Amino acid sequence: MSQDFLNWYKEDYLGGFQLGGFNLIEEVNALNPQFVVDVGCAHNLFKGKIHNLIGFDRDPFPGADLQCSTVDMPLADNSIDVTLCLGSLIYGNKDDWTRDLERIVRWTRPGGRIIVRIRPFSDFIGDRKS
Repeated sequence: MSQDFLNWYKEDYLGGFQLGGFNLIEEVNALNPQFVVDVGCAHNLFKGKIHNLIGFDRDPFPGADLQCSTVDMPLADNSIDVTLCLGSLIYGNKDDWTRDLERIVRWTRPGGRIIVRIRPFSDFIGDRKS
């Protein structure tokens, strides 16, 4: 992992998503969550903005609360009110995605929310070949 990749950080990055970013902060906080987890949080841009949030990432981003994968994350079943997966489920293969989704569903309490964004970077839009 290059140091350049780990050091990118832009506060205005949160404004780049019509249905996410700053709008997502309001949406999640309106739920009055007791526990929110950002899976693959990178720089943990929602920290201090979304109530009761912790973020973890498998890579050593300085803003992450914990550095670990979903396999190593010590979370109890049915413990999370809102789970954010904002671009973190695009890595690996089908088996990795299935394993990670099964864990995330198990961690999220009944009636909780799982918010997923796939392919978060705009430069990927339209690259699908028919």
